[in-house]
Amino acid sequence: MVKEVADTNEYNAETGSGKVVVDFYANWCGPCVAIKDYYAELAAKNPGIKFLKVNVDTGALRGAMQAASVKCMPTFVFYNNGAITDRLEGASKDILAQKVATLNSA
Repeated sequence: MVKEVADTNEYNAETGSGKVVVDFYANWCGPCVAIKDYYAELAAKNPGIKFLKVNVDTGALRGAMQAASVKCMPTFVFYNNGAITDRLEGASKDILAQKVATLNSA
């Protein structure tokens, strides 16, 4: 299951522990739309990882975007127990799957 994060407090709570992948996306972003369903499939196949989404256009999570150095969409940020361990800029399904597998085995 993919969870949409609404504010910074929720973001910090969700990314503060465990294994987490965050998809920073925009509704107008073609690659974001193209990989959305695949991201949901990865979430269903990896129940030990939290999959989150952050809509960059809301502005409510600007601090989280800055802390994760988000400069383009989509950007996927990988957390393990509160620390950023990896990132992916762009919508490569193969690389995203590899990075999720790496996080899952960490």
